[in-house]
Amino acid sequence: MSTALVFAHFHQSGLIRSDTSALLNTLIEHIDDICFVSTNVIDSELKKLDPRIICKTRENYGYDFYSYKTGFDLINLKNKYDQLTLMNSSFLCFDPQKFINFYFKQGLSEDFEVIGLTKSWEITEHIQSYLITISAKVLENKSFLKWWGDMNPLSIRQQVILNHEIGLSNFLLKFYKLRSVLKASPAIGQEIPNPTHQFYLNLLEDVGILKIEIIKNNPWNVNLAPINKYIRQDDKFLSLIKEGLAN
Repeated sequence: MSTALVFAHFHQSGLIRSDTSALLNTLIEHIDDICFVSTNVIDSELKKLDPRIICKTRENYGYDFYSYKTGFDLINLKNKYDQLTLMNSSFLCFDPQKFINFYFKQGLSEDFEVIGLTKSWEITEHIQSYLITISAKVLENKSFLKWWGDMNPLSIRQQVILNHEIGLSNFLLKFYKLRSVLKASPAIGQEIPNPTHQFYLNLLEDVGILKIEIIKNNPWNVNLAPINKYIRQDDKFLSLIKEGLAN
């Protein structure tokens, strides 16, 4: 089975976080082609990545979806893939092997057409675009290829969410069922529409990842006591949290 991954990167100081390089350098052993697309990276930082990873820099516009499009256009010229994964740098990965086992080995072993790590119903049903995998059936759909090819860069984040993230899921729902690997159930009495926030502890303990937005902004005011416990007990965890806060 031929597989590819497009990774959309941004760092305000042009750095590649240590968790990002560790994850991608582990993934290259499991995925045929990886394309790293950055809107802000120092050239010397690219040396942190395995030389088999395709690296592309571009101007900072269009947010992650235009990086996805850039990478897709690059790797799509090389091969016909059975699976294409889109991933961005908006989350910290504390355990690359746990993450790979949960998502790529277990999650992608089930039958799917479109699948993501988490699915949200905020505004409307959609797969959260920080991690989504598309099957060959979708990649060969001419309507999908036209939708993707017609994508224009947008400069307002909320427009990107509505037109691209939710827009992609709305388009795909015309043809396919959207699935998610994480099966966590809502906590009683909690009404947090973003599952990466409501289920952050599941993601941290079961998948080995944490969305940076939670530690930076915590917009839903979730209880972060478990994260503070990890920080007190694990110096490596604290170090990665600091890298995430500097992103």
